[in-house]
Amino acid sequence: MIERPKRQESAPSSFSVEEAIKSFKSQDDSPIEYLGTSMSSFQSEPVIYDAAGNPRILSDWDIEVAKSGEKDVPQFSKHAQEYVDRAAEIGNTMYRLSLEFPRLCPTVGEFDEEYMGKYVETLGLIKAHGMEPFVTLQHFTMPAFLLRTGEDGSITEGTWSNPDVAKHFRFYVERVARFLADDDKVRASLAHANLEKDAQEHILDEGLVRYFMSINEPATMLLNGYVTGVFPPHKKMSPKVLGALSNMAEAHHVAYDTLKEELDENTTRVGAGYNWQHYTGPGAPFTRFAEHFATDKFEKGDASDFLGLQYYMRIATPAMPGSGPRDASDHPAMQDIYPKGIKDVLHALTERYPHKEVFVSEFGFSDKTDMRRPYWMLETMRYILDAKRAGVPVKGMLLWTLVNNLEWEQGTSQKFGLFNEEELSEPLVPSTTGIRTWEAWRAAVGALQNPSEAALKELETRYTTAYAQYRANGGVY
Repeated sequence: MIERPKRQESAPSSFSVEEAIKSFKSQDDSPIEYLGTSMSSFQSEPVIYDAAGNPRILSDWDIEVAKSGEKDVPQFSKHAQEYVDRAAEIGNTMYRLSLEFPRLCPTVGEFDEEYMGKYVETLGLIKAHGMEPFVTLQHFTMPAFLLRTGEDGSITEGTWSNPDVAKHFRFYVERVARFLADDDKVRASLAHANLEKDAQEHILDEGLVRYFMSINEPATMLLNGYVTGVFPPHKKMSPKVLGALSNMAEAHHVAYDTLKEELDENTTRVGAGYNWQHYTGPGAPFTRFAEHFATDKFEKGDASDFLGLQYYMRIATPAMPGSGPRDASDHPAMQDIYPKGIKDVLHALTERYPHKEVFVSEFGFSDKTDMRRPYWMLETMRYILDAKRAGVPVKGMLLWTLVNNLEWEQGTSQKFGLFNEEELSEPLVPSTTGIRTWEAWRAAVGALQNPSEAALKELETRYTTAYAQYRANGGVY
């Protein structure tokens, strides 16, 4: 449960755009290297079809989407060029996407090289646009062959509690790494993406992918899959949760070792993505203990090159009923948006796991009207920059997400994207009545990449507009 604390109104004068801009001005000597957006390939294309035009059921989440009846879903593969073009157009220098374990390994012992070639085509487009690819190997979805289902087709067992999961994950990661290490296969895919030979050779010389996230938000999968039962395999308070955690940690270590062995050990960087939030209330120490316990399993020994932080909100444990949300987004589980909290979480992460670079690999907000999100985003960026100035080694900052997608059990009702998919083919046209989040993002990225007087002035103007719009639409800070 999420705390719904009492509203604490503060006067508009409590916000100073001059003070906020200082965080962006102070990055000249040690800039954040990567700025971009994150996406999940499944969420951006939750339905794929066979040759007969029927939906393919290859994963636990294919089963979930089929049950939900969702039909109006994004189709990334048809619009990949537009996604990548738009990301570059708004100034991104990094593009995080995922590979689909179930689609690449649809059956035991099978690896779909044709499908892998399509991923490489997209990765090549990203590199050709001057952006750095960041690849997640497992983003929630798991192959159907790891499941058991009941007579009604519902999932009854499996995913990370399957005793053979680490073995199958090793097979998957080995095949991905060997494909990426095969210059001939990569070159053929880049040629199919219509990249010129000079561009192909440049990408091969530099390396197509340097940054890998093994597993996305292991604690989220454990909590939702084995405690609350919201995610597959839909277990509530299951004693199998600890075994599932051990299997996940083993899979992470397998990915780390395999990628280092098969690719360039000196340039390949591997980490995991941890969903740490800002906790308050008398139960906060226990919640943090559970969070640390899960993360420690992954970080035991020298098993990662960087830490991925996915931050979204403040959570009070236990919840305190009877009081209203402080600054709620549209998402029913994200009812206390608190940008300042990311600074404390970054410090806590670095103090517990020192000497490792940090990617803020996700931060974002569901806002159907796009009225409060520009301010939320800029404020979150501000506090990330404050943490970096105070010594947290932030390597990259990635917003969730570029295009509206399927938000798991919430379906397509949530709007985290800077754009709808239909907008990608349209020219960028700034708002005439306020500001959209993509405008704020582009201004912030521009100021960080080139902190000229003009760029900072543009950011100051956008920040001022974003705050006024936020306040006019119910913002409380």
